[in-house]
Amino acid sequence: MIRTLAGKHVAIVGVGLIGGSIGLGLRRKKLVQSVIGVGRNPDRLKLAVKMGAIDRWSTDAKAAAEADVVILCTPVRRMLLDVSSILPHARRTLLLTDVGSTKEFLVRQIESRIRGTPHLYVGAHPMAGSEKTGVENATDLLFENAAVILTPTPRTPPPGLSLVSALWRALGGKVIRMAPADHDRACALVSHLPHLAATSLVNTLSGGPPRPRTHTRSFGRSDVVYGLCAGGFRDTTRIADADPDIWWEIFDTNAREVLKAADRFSRQMRTIVSAIRLRDEKRVKSSIARGAALRRRIPKIGRGLLRAAFELVVNIPDKPGAIARLVVPLSRRGINIADIEVLHVREGEEGNIRLAFRAAAERAAAVRYLRKAKFTVVLR
Repeated sequence: MIRTLAGKHVAIVGVGLIGGSIGLGLRRKKLVQSVIGVGRNPDRLKLAVKMGAIDRWSTDAKAAAEADVVILCTPVRRMLLDVSSILPHARRTLLLTDVGSTKEFLVRQIESRIRGTPHLYVGAHPMAGSEKTGVENATDLLFENAAVILTPTPRTPPPGLSLVSALWRALGGKVIRMAPADHDRACALVSHLPHLAATSLVNTLSGGPPRPRTHTRSFGRSDVVYGLCAGGFRDTTRIADADPDIWWEIFDTNAREVLKAADRFSRQMRTIVSAIRLRDEKRVKSSIARGAALRRRIPKIGRGLLRAAFELVVNIPDKPGAIARLVVPLSRRGINIADIEVLHVREGEEGNIRLAFRAAAERAAAVRYLRKAKFTVVLR
């Protein structure tokens, strides 16, 4: 029975952003003996070796059967093909886990494939990532403070669950456990629906107003509209820059919950649109106020389940080295910045750099220094 990662060999099937980040974390923290990368593109796998994400590589999924632990990082349906390729060649007990964004379908399918074998399986989903893809964007800090959802079932072996929990905690994740169906319901609302909405919002631009007839420089059809997209639009639609193959699989394998979430969203849209059409000021303001109040309940920092942050906003000039002049002295004074954000939208917001701290004392110390250094500081 596999009880610890120390001295073990891990295979990562699918060495992209997520798989590459796992490999970097495992190797840089020396959590395992070696990391085998399995993929379809030799050039990308060679890059992963050069970056230090993996020790060696293969384009044959059967190579993963040599490992003690196999982490599946391919699209959901591809994972099932990989499992079917790996299991017949395993000469010892494997611990299988994954990073799939949908769980009920995947867990059911993998558990059915390992039934009657000595192999173990633990479903997992790190709530971390980026609109950027590929191992070239991998970082060993990707999972720092990210929520990692494990989805055990009655068939999940406790030792495997403990090991996978320890793995993600070692990579910086905040581990929580949910039933597969509960995971899919929650992710449909907080992850899958936002992608659907962002895609729809961006696609709405293609039906926008035609190019205005002016004497100004021509931008081409619709480009005037694109040029006016401010920070709010960019921030809202950032996740629309996504991989169509991956997101089709997510929508397809979690269709029931995604459609339920989309119906809820549609009802909300119809409610406020109807109020605007009727010029019902009270209902429109009520809807906006309720949304604003609910939005303030969402943690402002990090990618997971973090403590409340203490924040401030600072004005800095748009010059080279300005951010360094802001944050380096804080670091030298032992003041830890939990999160930093460049605020692209300035409407109703004083300042353009947001800093967040874990404790009120850290924020107070930062305020004292920054004001002494003649920065304009606003508490949030």
